Amino acid sequence: MRSTTSSGHADIAKSKVRILLSGITVALAVTLAGCKGEEKSTTGTGGSAFVSAAVASKDLGTSEVITGVVESKEPLQASAAQGGRIVQLNGNVGDAVDAGHILAMIDDTSAKLRIRQAEEELRRVEALSIDRAAAAQRISTLAAKGSASEAGRSAAVAEATATQAALDSARAAVSFAKNEADLFIVRASSAGRISTRTAEVGAVVAPGQVLFSIENESGRVIAATAPQALAAQLKSGQSARYTAGSTEGEAVILSVSPKVESGGVVRVRLEVKTGGVLPGAIVQVSIAGDVGDQTIKRVPATAINLDGGGSSYVYLIKDGGQIERTAVRLRGLEGADARISAPFPVGASVVAAGGAFLRDGQSVKIVTPGL
Repeated sequence: MRSTTSSGHADIAKSKVRILLSGITVALAVTLAGCKGEEKSTTGTGGSAFVSAAVASKDLGTSEVITGVVESKEPLQASAAQGGRIVQLNGNVGDAVDAGHILAMIDDTSAKLRIRQAEEELRRVEALSIDRAAAAQRISTLAAKGSASEAGRSAAVAEATATQAALDSARAAVSFAKNEADLFIVRASSAGRISTRTAEVGAVVAPGQVLFSIENESGRVIAATAPQALAAQLKSGQSARYTAGSTEGEAVILSVSPKVESGGVVRVRLEVKTGGVLPGAIVQVSIAGDVGDQTIKRVPATAINLDGGGSSYVYLIKDGGQIERTAVRLRGLEGADARISAPFPVGASVVAAGGAFLRDGQSVKIVTPGL
């Protein structure tokens, strides 16, 4: 697959075209000098010029190549649930992590103290509960034998019941303290690759502060930039292929920004359809050259003309025999052919050579060489 985005290649191609055209101009000048008095060899009835024509053909297998970075459509964020000082970080930008991976730990000294206090209270209430349950059982037995009053039995049972409720509350307090301590640990909620990290060990963070962004594999997109001239040819839904080392797959264009950034580039976003490329990977995206009237075409290199500013153009042969000067973008030379982008369809006829002796709007007659 060939890349055609390099301006250097186009400059080299233009230099080759200049050399080629110089030779053609000299050859034609010699021919015309030898044909003085034989005007009909160069012009036809009514001032029409005799020209040879070439048909613009599609350049098969050509594609544009741009570079992009794989991202998640919606990056996951890992935040601090509790405020405090970061004592440990377990992830750097670019690291792949699994779901549940511990990314950071915040100083949980206060949480551990609350756990210890809750556990001590639980042990005290457990011992009290055992004593009061035993007392209620003993008084109930005596009351059944008539050795204790019913009021005494009721009071003992009430105390045992209240202590049991306090025991349940103490157990809940321990569980809550442990859960609270777990909030000082920042974990990855999904597998992916760390794209940003906003804190360092020793930093004091607030509750809710984002510490990490993680790009996951669900809903991957490619963020790329394309030269303005190429971006003008792209459209949503257009297919593309990407490669990242030995990994490759298919993508489709999601959007092309209408804004031209500094450097004359335009932002392009593509959705990854197939392939196992991970977020954070740098990919080469190949976009097929078939983009409507801007399909990359082949014409004879001799059909390319250069104006004083170095811009390329051809003479398009219109119905009725008139020619129209048409600007084209020179993509490169291959053998005797020039590869171009042009605003006319495949199959259109262009003047094959000698454009330096023609003018825009001139009438021409097509001749077949050798006949």
